[in-house]
Amino acid sequence: AADQLEIDEVVEVLTSPGIRALLREGRASDKLDILGFDACLMGQLEVLHALAGAADLFVASESLVPVAGWAYAETFGWLARELEAGRGGDPAALARRLVDRTIPLPSVFEDVGKAVAGFFIKLFGGETPQRQITLAALTAEREQALERTVDELAGELTARLGSSSPQRFVRAVSAAKDEAQTFLFEQFVDLFHFGELLADKCGDAGLAARLRRDLDPAATV
Repeated sequence: AADQLEIDEVVEVLTSPGIRALLREGRASDKLDILGFDACLMGQLEVLHALAGAADLFVASESLVPVAGWAYAETFGWLARELEAGRGGDPAALARRLVDRTIPLPSVFEDVGKAVAGFFIKLFGGETPQRQITLAALTAEREQALERTVDELAGELTARLGSSSPQRFVRAVSAAKDEAQTFLFEQFVDLFHFGELLADKCGDAGLAARLRRDLDPAATV
C-alpha cells in the first residue's frame, strides 16, 4: 500500500542539478523558451537558481498542482490556432495562458491534491494544506533580480541582527516569518508575503520601501 512505502525504497530521484545536467546534454547551448514544472513545490528560488540559464521563462507552482496535469489541451490548442493564423508563438503569451487556464481547475486540487499532500505529510510531517492554488510565470531576468535582492536583504538583515540592540528587529523578522503564507511545509515560505509583512513590522521606512519595491509579486510575466 502507498502508506507503507519506506523512504529508503526510493532508489533514484531527479534533483534540480540533475535536471540542469540533462538539459545541457539535450541542448548544446540553446536555452529553452519555457521550462515548466508540472510538479508540486517547484516554484522556489532555490530550484530556479539551480537551473539559471536553462530557459528564458519558468512556469512553476509554490504549492500543489493538479494530478491530472496542467490545462495542456486548451493551451496548446490555442497555440496551434495562433500558429495557423500566422501570429507566431509568443513564449510569454503561452506561459500566461498556461497559468490562466490551469489555476481555475477545480476538484483535482481539492480532492486528489489533498490526498497526495496527505501521503507526503505521513512521510515527512507537516500540516494538511487548504486549497492553495498557485502557478506563476517568471522571466529569467526577474529570477536573477530576485536573487540579488535576497542576497542584499540577507546581508542587511544579518547586519541589523548583529547590532547593539537588535531585539525589536528580531521580533519583526520572527513575526513576519511566523505569519507568512507557507505551502505544505513550514519551511516553504512565500517570499513576497514575507517581504510585505516585514515591511509593515520593521519600523524602518527606508527598508520598508525597498521591500515593497524589490519584492513585488506583480513583477511576473
